[in-house]
Amino acid sequence: MTHVDWIHFRKSVRKYKKNNIEPKVQEALKAQFEKVEPIAAHAAYDIHLVEDGRQMKQALEGLASRYMLVKAPHYLVLTCRNDATDIFNLGYIGEQLVKYLTLQNLGTCWIGARLSQEKLREMFPVDESHDFSIVIAFGEPVAPLEFIRNRKRKGIEEVFYGFNTLSDTDKFIAESLLTAPSAMNNQPWRFYFNGGVWDYYKTLPKGIFSKALRDLVNVDTGIALYHVIETAHSLGSAIQFEVMDLHKGDQNYMGTLKICD
Repeated sequence: MTHVDWIHFRKSVRKYKKNNIEPKVQEALKAQFEKVEPIAAHAAYDIHLVEDGRQMKQALEGLASRYMLVKAPHYLVLTCRNDATDIFNLGYIGEQLVKYLTLQNLGTCWIGARLSQEKLREMFPVDESHDFSIVIAFGEPVAPLEFIRNRKRKGIEEVFYGFNTLSDTDKFIAESLLTAPSAMNNQPWRFYFNGGVWDYYKTLPKGIFSKALRDLVNVDTGIALYHVIETAHSLGSAIQFEVMDLHKGDQNYMGTLKICD
């Protein structure tokens, strides 16, 4: 597996071996916490490693969250302010850690279970201003990671408008959207090709699960953006991404991306 094709090996793993990963791998992972690159310079966030996965049970809130938890030997808990830009950034930096773990042949799974902020503060020194959290389960998968050629996803033209007008290189980059995970496979990202730039939007969920998914849309769009930018970098393309003020104007508008060869 290489830095280029990790997105094709990554999948949401829900069954893990019980053994812990080696201490040296845990320490190397902690070092990655300082190396992640935020998509928004002013975004606040923190990352915590749950070395004993059994601890997570005490932080779950509500019966539904207990069923949502994926049992794993380890977890990452990412926290930030309950702010649209911060949450968008949390998805972006979290997927960087997913990449690192995938390259170590470890399985991962984003989890949207509700966590008790009070319990989290008993486990970690969580910043007082942080009232949003998201979890990534990880460990040695029962079944080894394999290259995935086909995923259950929307067609590329459903999520990227103007796809057929792109260059072959930009089409390859755009298709990395089809490897990104999202809550309940909602795939809330939409790109519009507009005069040489990619305008990035999110779509808000509808239906019975809309309220539960709404808080996770910003996480998901951050994850997908990392797949796009990382794929572009793997091809030697420079990327410019301008994050919009997610509190003003069209709140579904995430930002503008420009690819420079």
